Amino acid sequence: MNKTFFFVIMTLAFIPLWAGAQGEEGAGLRLSMGGSTTVEPIITSAMEVYLAEVDPQAELSYDAPGSTAGIRGVLNGVYDLGTASRALLLNEKEQGAVLTNIALDGLAVIVHETVPIDDISLEDLASIYVGEIKNWKDLGGPDHEIVVVNRDEASGTLGAFEELVLERIYGDDGRFIREALITESNGNMATMVTQTPYSIGYGSLAIIDRVENSGGKALTIGGIEDTAENVLTGKYPIVRPLSFVSFGKPEGTVLTFIEFLLSPRGQEIILEAKYVPLQ
Repeated sequence: MNKTFFFVIMTLAFIPLWAGAQGEEGAGLRLSMGGSTTVEPIITSAMEVYLAEVDPQAELSYDAPGSTAGIRGVLNGVYDLGTASRALLLNEKEQGAVLTNIALDGLAVIVHETVPIDDISLEDLASIYVGEIKNWKDLGGPDHEIVVVNRDEASGTLGAFEELVLERIYGDDGRFIREALITESNGNMATMVTQTPYSIGYGSLAIIDRVENSGGKALTIGGIEDTAENVLTGKYPIVRPLSFVSFGKPEGTVLTFIEFLLSPRGQEIILEAKYVPLQ
């Protein structure tokens, strides 16, 4: 696992390059894309807008098998363009995978309505997920076992949480507790936590409204709320970039679609999807 979660905002260099791909070069753009379930709402909306406003002849597709599968898909030639919600592993970089950041996301820590605490430290959060803290009473809550909900191994969200929380506190000794419920997407995580008493989970900033509407809540981390402003400034402690993955430096049709997401219109789409634009 890559130890440092670099925010390589190489994206600003691309923004001026996209300027109305309505011309002949953009007509009939064909892209097969796949990867992160977190990024899926952004790409789904972006494809709809691109077809409606830029290139009605475009042929765009997106699969959401997870960040790891998206990266492998690009390296194996299955996808023209992938997406990821975690950093690249060393071997993925060595094989030619390149990230281009398009948005930021603050990982929210969510709990069921039966959990009375409102704030947690990063250290205590890590201790829950490695299995050292197992009862809510140890955090000032009720005398009840903590029900830990985690993501599946293919998830970029799991990889980001492992790096930004577990490894930050425990280094190489940070290992997820085995006795956890496993779910496969941000939406499923929100559903499982809000339906499981005394549970705790994590997911994108975009799921907070859904969690709160279902009776659950997002905890503050060390008193810091997971908001767009706190994510953009880096004040919130669990922040990751959301990225496109290309094989080598982006060029051609791949670059065209990346530039669209980095344009002002593309960044509006990201904001509408309840993630944090880079601008």
